[in-house]
Amino acid sequence: PPPSFSASSSTQPKLRDSAEKSEDAEHSEDAAPPALPPAAAVTYLEALTQPGVVPSISAAAIAAFGLWVPTVYIVRHAQDSGYDSDTSSRVILAFGLGGIIGRLPIAYVADLWGQRLVVAAVVACFGVLTALLSWIVKVEGLLYSYGFVAGSLVGSFMALLGPLMAETVHPKYMPKVTTAAFSALGPGFMGGPAIAGRLYDSLGTLDWSFALAGLFGLVAAVMLLLTPCIVQHSEQQRAEEEEAAEEEEKR
Repeated sequence: PPPSFSASSSTQPKLRDSAEKSEDAEHSEDAAPPALPPAAAVTYLEALTQPGVVPSISAAAIAAFGLWVPTVYIVRHAQDSGYDSDTSSRVILAFGLGGIIGRLPIAYVADLWGQRLVVAAVVACFGVLTALLSWIVKVEGLLYSYGFVAGSLVGSFMALLGPLMAETVHPKYMPKVTTAAFSALGPGFMGGPAIAGRLYDSLGTLDWSFALAGLFGLVAAVMLLLTPCIVQHSEQQRAEEEEAAEEEEKR
């Protein structure tokens, strides 16, 4: 007959093993470094009040009012300037091709020079070229070149916005800050073309619409470049206030 074992004798080794495992787990938890707080524990208010976040997101939101205007109206502008529909439509193809290919070298430069400087240069170049579109459109070759370059700049802006936020804040704030940054683009992407269309209806030309779109890009570039100075000034002011408070406590 098969040997019989008592319940107590068979469970004692299991209890001993579980006790040893629990002791090992306690020792490992004591030795482990403190983990970062989970993303869910970070509130939007805490994330958005980090230094440099609000100016950076505001600059992106302002740039968005101009970035989508050429995509919507460049074909109409080309037709108003005397181009046929086939030639005007090919500008959009150049725009899309630039958005795919042109962003690659710009992203490489951003890794070398920093995200903020390159994003500021991107929106500034977009602003200047778009403001000059009324003269660029007079030469067919320049019009295609503008489509490719503008597509590259818009695509690069969208690709570099996330890395720009990563350069600005601690990684634990990234989910909230990135969500807020891309959400802030919505009003500009919808409102910019609407404003441009209203100007076109009122003035009968798209020249001022493109000039305003370029102005939005230039304002955004200035804000991006001034953000580090703003952060440095606020941190210096905060340090002076803390130092003054410590001196008062000592008195």
